[in-house]
Formats: sequence, C-alpha cells, structure tokens
Amino acid sequence: MNCEQYVLGELEKAKSAINKLEQENDRLQAQCELLESQLNATDPHEDEVRRLGRKIIAQEGAYTTTSVQEDDGEVKPFEKWCFDAVTRYTIPDGWKRREFIDYFEPELRGFYDERVKRLEEDED
Repeated sequence: MNCEQYVLGELEKAKSAINKLEQENDRLQAQCELLESQLNATDPHEDEVRRLGRKIIAQEGAYTTTSVQEDDGEVKPFEKWCFDAVTRYTIPDGWKRREFIDYFEPELRGFYDERVKRLEEDED
C-alpha cells in the first residue's frame, strides 16, 4: 500500500463516520421536533386545569378575605391589600412575597375586585 492508497482509505473512513454522524443528527433532530410538538400540543382541558390550579394556589397563598377597607373607610389600593393579604407564612416554600404577588397578580386582582364589589354592595 502506497501513501496515496492509505490517504484515500482514511478519507473513506472519515466520509463513512461523517455519514453516520449526519444520520444520527437527523434522527435526533426528528426526535426533538416530535417532543416539541408534543410539548406544544394542548389538551382541551389543560387551560381549565391551569386556570383553576393557579386560582387555588393564589387562594391558599393569600388571606383572600382580607378587608379592602382602610380604617378611615376608604378602599385600600390593590398593592396595599396584596401586602396585607399575602404574608410570608401563607405563601408556599421557596417563594418571595413580592415574587408571589407578581406571579399571581391576575388571580389576586380577581379576589380584590370581588371584595371591593361586595363592600360597595354592602354600602348601598
């Protein structure tokens, strides 16, 4: 075997290795696309489960029956109500108070608005 034949043999081995790697890459890419499509596919009930789950966690992490009325009879601003309703003792482990309030703001806003509505109805 001369030098030229040796180099050609090595090139063939390298080409074969490259082809195997390309096939493996294609297989992994297809698998990745399949997993992404499964991840992005939503169950028709998933939105409802997620919505109810968020509401329950927010409700358990806050005293949602906290009064929205200040001592002077005025309605507390939402932010103040949140800090009164959400304490470090009520939020799940691993959460900071501000982080919890920010994350569950839509649910907390719903509880707050409901309390304000009841207060206004009681005043009428």
